[in-house]
Amino acid sequence: LRDLLVNAGIPGLVEVRGLGLLVGIEFDRPVKELVGALVKDGLITGSSENKQVLRLIPPLVIGQEHCEEAVGMMDAAARRLWGS
Repeated sequence: LRDLLVNAGIPGLVEVRGLGLLVGIEFDRPVKELVGALVKDGLITGSSENKQVLRLIPPLVIGQEHCEEAVGMMDAAARRLWGS
């Protein structure tokens, strides 16, 4: 999942960090709008105390196909909100 995120070219992405499947994605701007857009698109994410970090906590049984779909949804939503 981390490799997909790092290599996706998502606008504003600064850093991907975490442990196991617990992933924090830091952006160069607040992610409140992005979290809302992703929920509308059907991808439930969270934010953290840091307003620029989006949090992912996928199920342990997530497959590659679902990871690719989620990253694609994040990329599309970020591009809609922030452009490329």
